[in-house]
Amino acid sequence: MNKIVILSLLLLLGSCKSQSKNGWKTAYKANVFCSCMKNLGVKIDKDASPSINFQILEDFKIVAETDSVGKIYADSIKKRSVWYKGGDLDGYNNVVNGCLDFYNSKELNKISKKKYKQRIK
Repeated sequence: MNKIVILSLLLLLGSCKSQSKNGWKTAYKANVFCSCMKNLGVKIDKDASPSINFQILEDFKIVAETDSVGKIYADSIKKRSVWYKGGDLDGYNNVVNGCLDFYNSKELNKISKKKYKQRIK
């Protein structure tokens, strides 16, 4: 009976740690996404997401870093020629899809995992 209780507690603790890790990585990626959107002129001023993400990330340096990563990616989106000149959507950019692509990318997943590992050391 004691072995079952101990095993259950270990599984529960492992589950909590995994949820904490995933929550942190999600907040990191979400902050990069918000920065990408903000740097492309999308109005998110009244959105509480950056504040909520900060509460999870708990570090001004990490938040500044996510802002820099988002800005760099936003700059790359600005340079893309998504639409042909003279078409119906001339002058528009694929902002939301571009930021979502980066949010879902393997590259940002790797970055968030690396930063989480550095954080817990």
